[in-house]
Amino acid sequence: MGRRERLNRFLARAGVASRRASDRLIQAGQVRVNGLRVDHPGILIDPEADRVVYNGRWIRLPAVCT
Repeated sequence: MGRRERLNRFLARAGVASRRASDRLIQAGQVRVNGLRVDHPGILIDPEADRVVYNGRWIRLPAVCT
């Protein structure tokens, strides 16, 4: 298991929306984690293992160039 982080922070880092806007998307039920709709922005996810879907699109973090 990788490092866990709040769902709203993950969405912000992935470029979906700011943290506050991500909170609203989550509370509106527009985000799914591993196929389940979530409505609490503070839920912890593992970005490496959990599948986050918003608006029918799988959300992943951008690749980091070193």
